[in-house]
Amino acid sequence: MKKITNRILVFATLLATFFTAEAQDGAKLFKQNCAACHKVDKNSVGPMLKGAKAKWEEAGEGDLIYEWVKNPSELYESGKSKRAKEVWDFSPATMSPMGHLSKEEIDAIFKYVDAPQKPKEEPKADENTENETVVPQSTSTDVTGGTFFFLICMIVFLVVALLVLANAISALKHKDDKDKIKYDNEGLGFLTNAVSIEDEDAILLDHDYDGIKELDNVLPPWWVWMFYGTIIFAFVYWGAYQTFKIWPLQDEAYAQQMAESEKEVYNYKKENGLLISADNVTFLTDKEDLAKGKELYDGTCMVCHMADGEGSVGPNLTDKYWIYGGTPGDMFTTVSKGRPNGMPAHESKFNEKQIQQIISYVHSLPFKEGKAPQGELMK
Repeated sequence: MKKITNRILVFATLLATFFTAEAQDGAKLFKQNCAACHKVDKNSVGPMLKGAKAKWEEAGEGDLIYEWVKNPSELYESGKSKRAKEVWDFSPATMSPMGHLSKEEIDAIFKYVDAPQKPKEEPKADENTENETVVPQSTSTDVTGGTFFFLICMIVFLVVALLVLANAISALKHKDDKDKIKYDNEGLGFLTNAVSIEDEDAILLDHDYDGIKELDNVLPPWWVWMFYGTIIFAFVYWGAYQTFKIWPLQDEAYAQQMAESEKEVYNYKKENGLLISADNVTFLTDKEDLAKGKELYDGTCMVCHMADGEGSVGPNLTDKYWIYGGTPGDMFTTVSKGRPNGMPAHESKFNEKQIQQIISYVHSLPFKEGKAPQGELMK
């Protein structure tokens, strides 16, 4: 029995190892990690991935693409990759780091997106289908092949568990027959398989430590069943999460949720006219915007720059001298991110539209004598 069990265990382990290697499927990896923001052959929230690796190689940065996928912000901020800046500036949505992906898995993804894609079959329109409601297809992960092999592995392990359990039960029965031990199985006694007090002499071991004696009780069945259950659960978890990636691991699920959240934030900003940054901001001239800017200025900025912008703790905002620049982008960055000379950041207090209204109001202020000029003269 032991030889058969050992052979089955070896076979099952080799089988699982083989299918683990086969599970590095570029299509599944793409769906799990990239599909939320990227499409294969057209731009979406992020740029299309077809031919992306070739572009990095043409730029002489083929090795840096792995650094980009694993931690895009770190590569971008390092300044050593021109291609990283081009991709970074493509979309306002920040790409989530994919540090959990290995180099082989990244290659599998790019191999998948660069492979010829099967064209989707468009349903033929006829008189019977013109007025029918189109039901969107499920976007769940395709796990047909992986599930099949996963079930094979699970059947093997279940057989092993049953053999071990049968062997244990057989041993217990053999011991019952040999020693004729009576177990206290009344009520829920079958969960413990405890020997009745009258028959404890039958399981008394030949040990005597200062008058303390030891009983050879069997392991409680409930504990044994739970132990086998944990073994089965371990292989189910291993197969579902690690081997066939039916469900994403915690870091993968986090990356997917972050990508979805960033997409929702982007859509919200787009719908509410908040896609404003230092790169595209302009001065507003509408009276309502300037009035709103004055209201925000009086409630926040007046303390340091005075009511008319003539300056106090902060510099004079009405002259043509600027410490950190007086262009719309410079002023937007100053208000939103703050400056090291004591200017606090207000991006957590005001949204992009409100910051644009504040700098527009400041730009509209007429010159007034006040604090001495600071910074450089801007014409």
